[in-house]
Amino acid sequence: MEGQFGAGPYVGGGTTTTTTTQSTAVNTSLRFDKEYLRSIPGMLKAVVMVINIIAFICVSSSDFHYHSNANWMSFCAWAGFFTTGTLLLFYCLHLIEKFHFIPWLLVEFIYCAVWSFFFFFGKLCLRLLR
Repeated sequence: MEGQFGAGPYVGGGTTTTTTTQSTAVNTSLRFDKEYLRSIPGMLKAVVMVINIIAFICVSSSDFHYHSNANWMSFCAWAGFFTTGTLLLFYCLHLIEKFHFIPWLLVEFIYCAVWSFFFFFGKLCLRLLR
């Protein structure tokens, strides 16, 4: 009977299992990180802020700046500018680590999706003015 099942790894003793645990500590102190501005997400946020300012200037300098559709686009541009600036400040000061219980990536994803729709809708409204 000895050779019937073959000699496997369990013959002659037990197996040893090693479990390694890691703990991640989050530094919640406020500090300014200028390296974030040089990273791709930081540069994208800065570019979005510049695009929002350009959109506001274009709408404000048009002949239809008094129309409600242009006011909607101005609102989208300024609200996008301030919201993106706030997010940029939160990331640069590491406030997102202080409030680590908030799902920041989800918040930023929802903001980007909603504002993309707002800008698309604003562009359609401005197109109706012609």
